[in-house]
Formats: sequence, C-alpha cells, structure tokens
Amino acid sequence: MSVLQSLKSDVLPRLVGNGTFGTDKVRLIEYENDESTSAGIQYQSSVYFGNVVMETKNGDTSTQSVMIKTLPERLSETVAWSLERHTDLQFQNELLFYSEILPLLRKCDRDGEVTRIFPKFFHGSIKPGGSSVDNIIIIENVQKLGFKHADAKVFVDYEHIKLTLEWTARFHALSYVCKKRFPREFQELGGRIQEMLWTRRRVLERWDKFYVEQGKRGILPLQNDPNYRDRLEGISTAIQEADLSMAKIVTPAEPLAVICHGDLGCNNIFYRYDSSGSPSAVIFFDFGMIRHASPVIDLSFFLLVHASPDLRSQFWEDMLSIYHSALRSNPDLGPRDFPSLEEVTVDFQRRGLYGYVHAAYWLPILLQEEELEKWWTFTVEELIELRLRWGGERATRYVVEIVKHMIDKQFDFSFINSIQYE
Repeated sequence: MSVLQSLKSDVLPRLVGNGTFGTDKVRLIEYENDESTSAGIQYQSSVYFGNVVMETKNGDTSTQSVMIKTLPERLSETVAWSLERHTDLQFQNELLFYSEILPLLRKCDRDGEVTRIFPKFFHGSIKPGGSSVDNIIIIENVQKLGFKHADAKVFVDYEHIKLTLEWTARFHALSYVCKKRFPREFQELGGRIQEMLWTRRRVLERWDKFYVEQGKRGILPLQNDPNYRDRLEGISTAIQEADLSMAKIVTPAEPLAVICHGDLGCNNIFYRYDSSGSPSAVIFFDFGMIRHASPVIDLSFFLLVHASPDLRSQFWEDMLSIYHSALRSNPDLGPRDFPSLEEVTVDFQRRGLYGYVHAAYWLPILLQEEELEKWWTFTVEELIELRLRWGGERATRYVVEIVKHMIDKQFDFSFINSIQYE
C-alpha cells in the first residue's frame, strides 16, 4: 500500500476520530493533494502536502493543511547513503522532539512566544527498519500561514541573519530554563537523542575519507598562500580525522549544552515577511538531526554556510552579540544561568569546525547548477569524486574563505584533541 493510500484509508480517518485535529471534527471527508507548495531542498525524507477536509459536529466543513514526511525508501539501502545518514534514527529523533522535548520546552516558555517558532505536530508513527508507510510524521503546513523559504539559495542578507540568530538564541535559552526547573527531565531527554551521523560505528570503522576529502577542499589551495601556509597544521590535523573530530564536537559539555536543531540551514527555516519585504518571523522545522550539545552546533552551521564572506568579515562580532543579547533577554534566566558573550565566542573558536565541515559539504551542492540524477546510487568513492567537482571554482573559493576566516579568528582546533570520547 502506498503512503497516500494508507493516509486516506487508515491514518487520517483514525486521527480525525481521535480528535487530533480538534474534538469538534467527527469524520474525514477527503484528503486533497496540494501541489502548490514545496518543502524546498529535502535530502532526508519524502515530503507531501495536502488538505485534510473534515466534517464538524454541526455539519460544517473544516480544512487543515498538513505537511507529511516519510522515509525515502529509495535511499535507505544504497551504500553511499548508508555511510552518510541513518534516516530511521532521524525519524526517531524528530518524533522525540515533537512528542516529548517540545512539550518540556513549552513548560519553560512563559508566554508561549518562543515555541510558536515550531509547526504544530499532529501525528508520528515510527517503525525502525519499516517502510515509508510505517514511518510518517504529520505537521502543520506553515506555508498556508504566509511563511516561505528565503529567496536566496545560499547566502542570505543581514536581516535574515539577525532574525535567525535572535530566534535561535531564544530557542536555546529555553534549554537553560529547563535545566533550572526540570534538570532531571531535561538530562533524560537529552540522553535519548541518538547521534545519526557521527556514530560510534562510523568512528571505529574509520569512514573518514568522505569528509576528509571535502574538508581538504578549503585547505589545499592555501598551502601556497604566504599568509596562511604556515598556519594550517591545526585544521589539517582535525580534518584528517574528521569523523572523530566531529564526534567529539557534538558530545555534550556542560554547562553550555542545549537542545540544538543540528541542521540549521535555510532549507529548514521558513520566513514570513512584512509589507516592506523584510523578514519578520521564522519557523524552524526538520528536527531529525537534533543534538544535546554546544549552541555552537547551530551557530556555526548557519553562519558558516549562509553568511557571505563579506558579511562575516564586516559583522562577525556583531552577529555573536545579536545572538547573546537575545539569549540573555529571557526573563527566567539569571546572569549565571547562561554563558557570557566571551564564553560563547571561545566555544565557537573551539567547536566551530562543525560549521566548516557542513559548509564544505553543502556549499558545493547549493552552488551546483546542474543536478545529477541518481547520485544516491553511487559508491562512496564515486560520490567523493563527484562532490569535489560540484560547485566548481566558485564553491572552492567560498570554502577557502571559511578556512581563512577561522584562522584569522584564532579558532582553537587543538582543543578538539582534549575532548573525551568513549
């Protein structure tokens, strides 16, 4: 049975009957596919949009627009993809976020303002190793509320960066409130988040080559640059054992650790715009890569992937200050309940390699003009060779600029060696 057939004949009638869409809804009339909306670039799931049309108790018709995510069966068995992603673990993480972590965060959100940056959750069904029909997550389609992706595919402007940093900080602040009010529950939920990329198996079996070769793309061109060639040892060493380095970086270290989105790219952010065209609100979604880790996990991903070299050069300290100002604005946090700006800056220098590894991966993809069909069927070696060509010289130039930025900002790559990993 296909996903849509299962939805129409089983899942949605049951949800309507259970009152999931409201206790006044009594019967599913129909499910309508909505091909007018898109989830943008999604590599970890198959996404459907539709309208759940229902009959109410008083005989009226009510419609709820939904976004439905399922496991992409085509990717689950390929060699290259299995080395990159454990999509079943992603679905488990996302269900954990919506069903248990988000309700705890809501208890720590005094006026409910922060938790409005997440879509409404209606249903989740997870069966490890099961088919797409067995793995379904249904959430609100926020595009019907006026939200959309940023027009820019790669680098967004300062207004988008400022708004995203502010709401990322408010999201992180709820973790610090939870650690004060519900420390046992917070730690228990954080411990249940499963690492789906830098797993113990990946580290032990030394699958480094995939990220090593991509990481070198920003390093090798600087070996002949007199301003940087003698300053590459730290990052080169860290990249040479990329999987171990990343596994260490995502290990939670108190007192800074928060619930992170983990994959804070613009493909996972919707914006709403005011009458002047400026971004005025955000909604984050796709929580399959959540982590209990340093806030730098989210900051480094977003800023190193989506802030242009010029913006990073001009406004780096300002951007970190924007994040910190929003973090400290939470009325339930005292001055010792969250990290200082200096602590955030130092932790960025220590763990910001996380963002670089993702930038070296994503920027060539985002800058590649022609999509190669069925790339997911390639072997690991074929995929590496392909990825190193994607984006051309432009992608290489941007990745090199990130390495120069990290060196100029005195990133402490040697700190990664001191992180315990068991």
